[in-house]
Amino acid sequence: MAAIEDSLVAIRGDLDSFVSESLDRALRRVEEVGGVIGRLQVGCCAPLRMPLYAEALSHLNTIQLEVDRELGRHAL
Repeated sequence: MAAIEDSLVAIRGDLDSFVSESLDRALRRVEEVGGVIGRLQVGCCAPLRMPLYAEALSHLNTIQLEVDRELGRHAL
């Protein structure tokens, strides 16, 4: 969980920049964090945490869509 928190802090820093290289780096980090959270959601033995993981993934998806929009990329 500490690694996820560190990654989220780094993503925030990348998003503050609005430089395309930083935004691309933010997207790579979003992908990495999403993979970790997805594994936790699927492999976790605590059903009460599953909605939290789903919510976190939803927020990451929102970040991805907004960054893609900022970079002029359009999701299908």
